[in-house]
Amino acid sequence: MGAGGWGTDIVAAWKLGAEARNRMLAAATERMLAEAGLGPGDRVLEVGTGTGDAAILAAALVSPGGSVLATDVSPAMVEGAAGAVRDLGLTNVEVRRMDAASVDLPAGSFDAVIARKSLMFLPDRLQGLSGLLRVLRPGGRLAAVVWAPLERNPFHRILLDAVKKHGSFPEQTPEVVIAFSFTDPEGWRRAFVDAGFREVEVHAVPSVRRASSAAEIVATCKASPLHQKALSGLPPSERERAWSDIEAGYRAFEGPAGCELPMESLLVAGTK
Repeated sequence: MGAGGWGTDIVAAWKLGAEARNRMLAAATERMLAEAGLGPGDRVLEVGTGTGDAAILAAALVSPGGSVLATDVSPAMVEGAAGAVRDLGLTNVEVRRMDAASVDLPAGSFDAVIARKSLMFLPDRLQGLSGLLRVLRPGGRLAAVVWAPLERNPFHRILLDAVKKHGSFPEQTPEVVIAFSFTDPEGWRRAFVDAGFREVEVHAVPSVRRASSAAEIVATCKASPLHQKALSGLPPSERERAWSDIEAGYRAFEGPAGCELPMESLLVAGTK
C-alpha cells in the first residue's frame, strides 16, 4: 500500500492479515505478475510494496539474474517489508523508502513496474504515472491492481455506508475511503493513455472474502486500525450502532459455507 500515514500499528495488523489478504488477492496478483511479463533476469520496480508480499512473489519469477526494488512511502511499511525479505533470505530484493508520486530513479532502468493496491493513493495520477513510464525501458510494462467500484465490493460498501448513515468520517480522510475514490475502469484506461502508455488494458478480476460468519468478519474489522479509523469520527453510541448495521449487512452473505462476500479488483496494464 502507499499511504504515508500508515504507522507501526497498521503494519502489525497488515502482517497478521497477510495470509487472508494474499488469498483474497491471489487471482489479481497472479494476473498482475503475468501482465507485467516477468521473466528471469528482469529488473522490477514495485511501488507501494506494503509488507512485501507481491515483491517476494516477483523475486521468484525474475530469478536467476533478476532483481526487485520494492518501495513504499511509509517508513513502517518499508521496515516490515525489509524484515520479511531478511527472514526469507532473499538476495535479489532491495527495499527502499520512496514516494510513488515522485519516483527518483534513472530513466529506462526497469523492465517492469508492478503496483498492488497502491496507485489509488497517487495525489496526481498523471504526474505519478508519467514518472513510472519514465523509469521503464522501451517495451517495458506497468501492471497494477486497483479497486473496482464500491458496488462490486460489498465488504467495503456496507462498512462505509454505515458510517455515512450514523454520522461522518473523521476530518482526516481515512485510507479506506481514499482507496475507493477513483474506481472507474474507463477512467483508469484514460489515465494510463494520457501518461503515455500504449496497449492499455483494463480487466475486472473477481474474488471472494470468506469467513465462518458475519460476526467473525466484524471482529476482524474491529481489530483493524484501518477500519477503526473509518468509524473514529462517530460518537461512541453511534459507532456501536454502525457496527450492528455492518454485521447485519454482512449476514446477507451468509450461507451453508459460511460468510462469502464477493470482491472485485481492476487489473490495469500498459506498455511504454
